[in-house]
Amino acid sequence: MRLITLGGNVKIELITMWYNEAFLAPFFLNHYVWVDKIHILLDADTDDATEEIALRYANVSIERFTFPDMMDDLIKSRKINEKYRSINDADYVIVVDSDEFMACNRLADSVKDHIITKGKNLYFSTLWQVYQHEDEKELDATKSALSQRLHGDPAVANCNIKPTVARAGLDMVWGVGNHSVVLNGQHMSWLTPNVDIMAKQKVSVIPADMLQGAHWRLFDLEEVITRRTRNRSDRQSLVNLATNLSSHLHKASAADVIAEFNRMKSSPIVIKDRICADSSAYHCPAIFDALLTETVYAEDYRSNHYPAGTSHMYESCELPDWYASVQPLSSREALADETFLLACAYRKAGEREKAITLLKKALALSPGSEHCRFYLQQIQDEEMGK
Repeated sequence: MRLITLGGNVKIELITMWYNEAFLAPFFLNHYVWVDKIHILLDADTDDATEEIALRYANVSIERFTFPDMMDDLIKSRKINEKYRSINDADYVIVVDSDEFMACNRLADSVKDHIITKGKNLYFSTLWQVYQHEDEKELDATKSALSQRLHGDPAVANCNIKPTVARAGLDMVWGVGNHSVVLNGQHMSWLTPNVDIMAKQKVSVIPADMLQGAHWRLFDLEEVITRRTRNRSDRQSLVNLATNLSSHLHKASAADVIAEFNRMKSSPIVIKDRICADSSAYHCPAIFDALLTETVYAEDYRSNHYPAGTSHMYESCELPDWYASVQPLSSREALADETFLLACAYRKAGEREKAITLLKKALALSPGSEHCRFYLQQIQDEEMGK
């Protein structure tokens, strides 16, 4: 972990995983042009101009990788965590998806200055679900992303409230979808009732210390139809389908996207200044409760105001089920992973016997691999049913 000195050159890097992001790439890369280095973990199955566009930006580094069986959220998280662990010359690391645009509570303020000034180890961001409004024009990649899509869902409970910025070098892993982390053995999310523990570990737990921003949920009707069907729904791995990961994308259809657009096309403005009280006088169990306590976050929508005595469904503070699956691999596990990847290639080619032999070898190297065990069972079942 680098020591940050007052007036020193603070270095911030960013990790993001992409597949077919040619449309969003210029909006994202222009928005984060201030970041010292952007690490794009690029799905090797990408077949559009994503890489060509991204390499026009001097601060971009592209690393290609191959999923063994299309989109697998557990492997995605593990790859992000491996990359985070490998960054040793930055002070902070941002982890966001291609459709997520961070900002300060006062939109004109500098995200970098906020991170440095507050000096936290981990920052949560409230990312509003943003929709194309019926009166908004077509997107222009030469203009600010945030200024072109201002409307969205005003319900705080529907926001993506995610840990998006971490000091480099922490004992930490991101979970599935980057919605939560395990930091120093503690599970932390917007719904874990352990704000006291988070605060002691220098995590942003009050709105004034947090960031906000936009999750472009439905930024352009035609693009999002392609994004959710061909680029997401059609590419779910057997693991995702069996474990219900990214379940909202399993059966996405054009009709669903159109219905959602029509339902949300007259949404109110949600991307706006939200000047919070700079106070630690919140006595709330979870970050979500702290957001509802802050008027500028809760005032826009009546469902943000819960009757006295109403409680939320909190998440457990225990280590989550995904914890072991998203850890960076040891050298032995990495060898097992290469064997697993080759086994999946044989399975795709219809050579099940070779795939079974390799999966058994992979399990011998890494007996705890749930992926190897799952696919071995799948292929054996296929063999019995052929």
